Amino acid sequence: MDENSTFALTAIPLEGQLQPTAVDPLRMRSFFFIGKQRFLFWLFIALAMTLALSGCDRSKDAASLATSGGQFAQQLSDYYQSLKQDQMDSDEFDAFLDTMRGTEDTTGDTAKAQEQVVNELEKRRVFASSLSDTYKLFTSLSGQPTSADVKTAASTLIKNVQGISSLKGAPDTSSIVSDIVSDLVQLKEDRDLDDAAKSIQHTLENLSKLLTQEKLCYETITKAHVDVLDNVAQELVKDNKVTTSTLFSSLTTATGLTYKDDSGSPPANWNNGIVAIVKAHALRLQDSSNLAFYNLQEALADLIKKHSDFRNDKALDLTDVNADLARASSYLSDAESLQKPPATTTTK
Repeated sequence: MDENSTFALTAIPLEGQLQPTAVDPLRMRSFFFIGKQRFLFWLFIALAMTLALSGCDRSKDAASLATSGGQFAQQLSDYYQSLKQDQMDSDEFDAFLDTMRGTEDTTGDTAKAQEQVVNELEKRRVFASSLSDTYKLFTSLSGQPTSADVKTAASTLIKNVQGISSLKGAPDTSSIVSDIVSDLVQLKEDRDLDDAAKSIQHTLENLSKLLTQEKLCYETITKAHVDVLDNVAQELVKDNKVTTSTLFSSLTTATGLTYKDDSGSPPANWNNGIVAIVKAHALRLQDSSNLAFYNLQEALADLIKKHSDFRNDKALDLTDVNADLARASSYLSDAESLQKPPATTTTK
């Protein structure tokens, strides 16, 4: 057949040989388009689940941070109450000793100075207590405008901290108070957890400065309490104004012995021992108070770090904070129980 023939030769395929299939470009584009849609759909679902889980963890972290922060603030409030009680007891014992010695303050200046210290400690107690209330509202922030409750709590904190003045013998507190007020003004405008955590963190940092600045004053108050109890005990024992049956009964119980009380007053050679017991009691109270404060400072330092971790989406581990708070709570309980006077009674 020649090349001008109208017929064309067609290759005959061998048996079993695969033949090429024509590809429809439109079908291929449709296939890839549908596949891309499905990929994007499942990617969206995966991202949504990840964000949901992350949001759930973040809410749990916020709740944990609020719980620990609230516990710290409440324990700080309890510490100030204990310190205030020491100061009031010392003031009363001082007045008693001055009367016995004929050295009363006729001007009233001493009483005014003592009252100022008690009032300032009360202001700090109230501020710490209101900080605890603010922490309870911390988790209510979830990206929405700040709730009225949070604004009210921040306003209460501002009011309470503005009343704080310097303690006698301590550096001026005005700049610290001013910085705390600025932090709390910002808290009133915060609209999400990160912003609120930042404002509260700054508040805690300035509170830490205040505690460090006044630490020696707090220790002085507890030391003065020890000294005045020691002086009162010496005066009462010296003049045979106490009976000791209850005191020695409690001491001998631990040994299995029974105290025999033949007279209403202690033997003369026991006087120093009785005074030593009273002073040891007061020293235990002093140690408990100081150790409670130390652990509160440690808890505060750790809590500041945890606020930073929360803001930076780091894993939140509050183990150290809670351990510090547990120790502080134990020492505060000891101090509260030791503030009850030793088991001695005054004779009529």
